[in-house]
Amino acid sequence: MKKLLFGFVFLTSAANATQILEPQELQKLTSTICSQHLDPTLCVKAFYKVISYAKENDDYFYYCQKSKDSGMSPDKELCGQSQILRDFIDQNAN
Repeated sequence: MKKLLFGFVFLTSAANATQILEPQELQKLTSTICSQHLDPTLCVKAFYKVISYAKENDDYFYYCQKSKDSGMSPDKELCGQSQILRDFIDQNAN
């Protein structure tokens, strides 16, 4: 449970950083967190469910959306990475 909480804190603080996790990095983090769990499959499922809630507070994604709507040009690479990560979380949270 401590690893799950640590992972959640790590990812929510990572959302405020300028670098966005790649899906492979999130997968590796999840594997590390759930490696010693009695039921790793259940742990992974729960982890992605928690992460899907954290995704709702993805400040960078909303910054990209607001920038596009107002005619500003945000960093396309970071906006793309944010969208890829959000899609990856959606695929694994269900």
